[in-house]
Amino acid sequence: MKTSRPRRQISIRAKLSLYLLGFVVVSLALLWLFQVVFLESFYRSIKEKHLRAGALSAISQIQDSSDIDDTLEKIAAQEGVSFALYNADGVLISCAGTGPQNSLGKLSAQSAQALRHKVLSAEDPLVDLTDEWAMWSAAGKSWQKEHQPVQDLTPRLEEQLGEDGGLPQLQERVVGPTQQDSLSGKGGVQTMLWGGTVQQQNKSYMLLASAVITPVSSTREAIQTELVYISLVLVALSILLAWLLSKKITSPIVLLNSAAKKLAAADYSASFYQTGYREIAELSQTLEHTASELQKIERLRRELIANISHDLRTPLTLITGYGEVMRDLPGENTPENLQVIIDEARRLSSLVTDTLDLSQLQAGVQTLSTSPFDLTQLVQNVVTRYGAMLKEQGYQLQFDRGGSDEDQWVEADENKIYQVVYNLVGNAVTYTGADKQVLVRQRVQGDMVTIEVLDTGEGIEPQMLPHIWERYYKGESAHKRPTAGTGLGLSIVKGCLELHHTPYGVKSEPGLGSCFWFSLKRL
Repeated sequence: MKTSRPRRQISIRAKLSLYLLGFVVVSLALLWLFQVVFLESFYRSIKEKHLRAGALSAISQIQDSSDIDDTLEKIAAQEGVSFALYNADGVLISCAGTGPQNSLGKLSAQSAQALRHKVLSAEDPLVDLTDEWAMWSAAGKSWQKEHQPVQDLTPRLEEQLGEDGGLPQLQERVVGPTQQDSLSGKGGVQTMLWGGTVQQQNKSYMLLASAVITPVSSTREAIQTELVYISLVLVALSILLAWLLSKKITSPIVLLNSAAKKLAAADYSASFYQTGYREIAELSQTLEHTASELQKIERLRRELIANISHDLRTPLTLITGYGEVMRDLPGENTPENLQVIIDEARRLSSLVTDTLDLSQLQAGVQTLSTSPFDLTQLVQNVVTRYGAMLKEQGYQLQFDRGGSDEDQWVEADENKIYQVVYNLVGNAVTYTGADKQVLVRQRVQGDMVTIEVLDTGEGIEPQMLPHIWERYYKGESAHKRPTAGTGLGLSIVKGCLELHHTPYGVKSEPGLGSCFWFSLKRL
């Protein structure tokens, strides 16, 4: 089966540069659209907004105004538009605003009435008359170019505008080139014209409002030129900024990756620089802790192999040696030699059993079989058994019942508690002082009974206390190498007691011995 080749991953530096450059390109594209392409549309919509606002304001204020001229002048100055007010007969009543828009006041009566007819026929309060105005302006330009009489324009406009809303007579409006240039939009100038109806004192008037849209081509050209330079500068700055940011961000990551590669190659001395950003510093701390734990595990693994090898080799060597002696030398087949072989075989069996028990405890496959039993009697049996085995070696084991003759009963797994007490006593025997004394003490506090195992050895350094429950752990100077046992006792004690979810611990000071303890709830 053919496997696909992994895709080549893009670097953070390249991706960050692409993202930043893309952001700049999109920003510039939007800037070009709004500042160049849609500039005229925005400008026209704003002018139309002001024109409509001014026309509506004028219509509402004229209805209650006694001075129409003053009202229109104020609104025209405020909104930047021009006004012309005509009565029903097409006669100009008032005109406000300066500039080319003041031509609104020069409409003929027939033209004004035609516009009024279109305004009255509409449903909206304001009617857009821009197209009529542009058509009239185009017709006026055509007349000027062809030098035709004014009266000849009317039939042509009637055809263009229709019979119901056009401007039938323009002879009063085409007055000369100067005025025509400003109205028709020479050079791109355009005029917007809106109309509305005004009611005042039972009379109907027509209000015309206009505004000029000046050419934006020159403005657009200036903005385009500016945007070209701005775009070049922004692209250059984005490339520079992307390079600086990527270098700033990726430098600690590159160092971190280099150190992680060393860690993957089992070089636990790799140093992780906790610099840069918070997330990178936290990752560095995590990897630093991981390296420390891996280094510790590696050290424990080597010690485990060395200790297991030694503990296995010693009894195997004795068994092999005594067996060969008994085979090769007549008269050496003695009970003493046989007992040595039996003891060493038992030691091997104990080592295998302890290793298996510890593995099961750590894997979480062992279960508890709880039942009520006499804890005091169990501890007494362990102390008696150990005392009998070590009496010839000068060890003195004592059991203090705590001043009470009453036995303490608990509900727990009797076999595992026996294993706990046995290993604690064996550990105390291994590390006790020159006086070879071990004290096992029972104390009752409330509904709890505590078993303490004390030795008179050299004690344990405070920094070593958290590690003594690890298998095959030993300090550099505080402990001597065990002369008996498998080296797994305290690890088994920890596993059994944690399986019971009961408190346990150790109290020790250098030079004052150690006190291992655990507590169970009494019945």
